[in-house]
Amino acid sequence: LLIINFVGVFIHSWFGATANILAMTGGASRTEVAGLHIFYKAFLFLQFGPATAMAWVLGSMLIGFTQ
Repeated sequence: LLIINFVGVFIHSWFGATANILAMTGGASRTEVAGLHIFYKAFLFLQFGPATAMAWVLGSMLIGFTQ
């Protein structure tokens, strides 16, 4: 049960950190996490292909951590 909980918290830290970092710093000082970088690439620079590829790689890494 502890291992399952740890894995869940680890995955949530990847997804939950994006909003906190964006709210605290506004993206200044090059403070980016993976999710924020994907968001910038897709919706600010309108490069949907690389953003989709990065999202798939991030998703497969997270699935790999849970296996």
